[in-house]
Amino acid sequence: MRPERPLDPELHELSLSTGPLFHTDTGSGRPVIAAHGTPATSRDFRWLDSALEGRLRLIRLDLPGFGRTPERTSRDQTLPALGEVVVEAIEALGLEGAVVLGHSMGSVVALEAAAASERVAGLALVNGSGPMFHRGTFPRTYRVIERVVDLHPLARRATAGVLLPVARLAGYSKRLSEAEQVWALRLCARQDPARFERTMRALDKPVLVAWAEDDPSVEPKVSRALIACVNDPEVVRFAKGGHNLQASQAVELADALVRWSASL
Repeated sequence: MRPERPLDPELHELSLSTGPLFHTDTGSGRPVIAAHGTPATSRDFRWLDSALEGRLRLIRLDLPGFGRTPERTSRDQTLPALGEVVVEAIEALGLEGAVVLGHSMGSVVALEAAAASERVAGLALVNGSGPMFHRGTFPRTYRVIERVVDLHPLARRATAGVLLPVARLAGYSKRLSEAEQVWALRLCARQDPARFERTMRALDKPVLVAWAEDDPSVEPKVSRALIACVNDPEVVRFAKGGHNLQASQAVELADALVRWSASL
């Protein structure tokens, strides 16, 4: 269930080598750095932030190309590059023993960061993408649309006009800008499930996997395939909750995250 109200703290600017990164920073204790899905922003974790009640230090990122963080803060248009940004943010903030939490396609970003940083003690994935394409991911189609978008500004505007209602129907934010939609399209066109599987199988850190049977975006077989790649994962399964467990099951997810992180 959800807490009484969400938490929407102010955004702070962190200067990285490639550009600014905007984030929130609340609570205390073990740091949890949260990577949202695509397309989304740090606001996706506002209910979870409230449910944690300060029991963990939650750092919610606006990943490059979303919210207030510009695209240029990422060295290229790939999810692994966003993972590098998370690693640099962890170092810039001086975090130790951190948990990296990824939601949906943010799980790819979180995994890349967890694999690359010795400062990360654990990885938490919520309705995560996995070692196979999930419902609604069509990289070849995305690449074709991407070429259309690059033809002319009018083509870009027309494409964004189609993508926005589709994104809304899928449950994504109504606040998405045209630039955020196109950036998300570019990232989705470059998904690499095989890389995800290799990286996950090689990871030697504790992993928590939370997922919902009724997720309309990431179907159960994808979550089960993800779990099969992990050595002795902590699994938190919900019969209901949809794609955004960090909102619909914020209290239960927060409690599970606190218990699990205390065991690291």
